[in-house]
Amino acid sequence: MIYSICGDSTGGSTYDPSTHFCSGRTIYLKCGGSDYNPSTHFCSGGTTVKTYSSTISYGGQTYKIMVIGSQTWFAENLNYEVSGSECYGNYSASCETYGRLYDWSTAMNLPSSCNSNSCSGQIHSMHQGICPSGWHIPSYTDWKTLMDFVESYSDCSFCAQAKLKSTTGWYDCGPSDSGNSYLCEDIHGFSALPGGLNNSGFVGVTYAGYYGFWWSSTENDEIYAYDHWNISTYGDGHGFWCSNGKSCLFSVRCLKDD
Repeated sequence: MIYSICGDSTGGSTYDPSTHFCSGRTIYLKCGGSDYNPSTHFCSGGTTVKTYSSTISYGGQTYKIMVIGSQTWFAENLNYEVSGSECYGNYSASCETYGRLYDWSTAMNLPSSCNSNSCSGQIHSMHQGICPSGWHIPSYTDWKTLMDFVESYSDCSFCAQAKLKSTTGWYDCGPSDSGNSYLCEDIHGFSALPGGLNNSGFVGVTYAGYYGFWWSSTENDEIYAYDHWNISTYGDGHGFWCSNGKSCLFSVRCLKDD
């Protein structure tokens, strides 16, 4: 078997060109045996290549946008630099892949005191936070709407997360016929990546490569934002995964206002 190198001889990775291709130093699985442009397209079920709906420029970055059911989402994590945000591993280059990580008050564009106090009176319907004008931080209901739609296209509820996960960047992703939850199919173009989290009780960012965590605008109490959402190698769900509550750093996805 003949392998090619994606990158250069000192920092590249090998791949099988009969099944994969290289784009921008990243290795992708071919779609129906063919290469494609991952900056504008994604592969659905290994047979169909769909284009992203459009793009939007914000804060010096350009984001792909995807319509999923009745909702219009950023197809990438927010990479909007603001005081208090961090890059995975403190490497600026990782922000280009995973986006930045934010504590809850920063994501919501509220005073830092909201991380340890209830600020429900300052939360608006379709709360903009640090998203661009006309977009907002998804609420618990918004996330549930997305998951309900994706589950309607899945043969089991725990498989729904596979339909949202990027085809690259995850550990332990199996082939589409493996029959388990370890899949990375991205059939809706959401392209979820495992950016992990930053919990001050640990050193640096944890769970990167295995979990993606995204903020909800719905507050539970003075400590927790109610049910942030996560997608993992093992399944999808919601809950309080971080002992430091709203002070933890998670990713942000922006959702278009109704």
